[in-house]
Amino acid sequence: MAARPCLALLALALLTPLAVARSPGHPVIDGVAYAHISLTITFEGGEGVSYELAGSVYPRLQIDRFCVFTGCKTGIATPFGYGYNAAAFEHRPEYHVEEVLHLRQWEALGPGFLLAYAVTGGEPFEPYMTRDSVIASAGADVPYWDLDRMWRPPEELTMSFPQFRAMWTPDGAAKLTFLPG
Repeated sequence: MAARPCLALLALALLTPLAVARSPGHPVIDGVAYAHISLTITFEGGEGVSYELAGSVYPRLQIDRFCVFTGCKTGIATPFGYGYNAAAFEHRPEYHVEEVLHLRQWEALGPGFLLAYAVTGGEPFEPYMTRDSVIASAGADVPYWDLDRMWRPPEELTMSFPQFRAMWTPDGAAKLTFLPG
């Protein structure tokens, strides 16, 4: 249970730069990048039926400029959606695909995504070489930027960490959780 407040604080820390970054205006949610919902019905013998509704909605947030840690970014994915620099993404629409793939990575690994990214230096999670001697970034025109090199979750991990989950048991009890694992 203690992990959920920590995850919420982590998400807040990741979203804060996005919320305050745009000047002179404000960030604008300009669409839904990725969304899904699933319904699981379980028949439990003569005891009744239980239901589970799980899903996520990831908006995309258009911002003029934002800087996180040591540099300015063209796009950043969080467990709640992604922010992007409209000018950079206008010329490279495939960057939207990259950010959606990052959302799916987050949803498969949950908070473990940050640990896996840190341990590997981001190498399997990005469409470019992060540990190359030449500084690579999605904002630069690099010859080795390739979406096919990004890790894609296997079926058994897909949607493991949805944004919400609601459950109803045969006895009528209901439970709603946010960012369940």
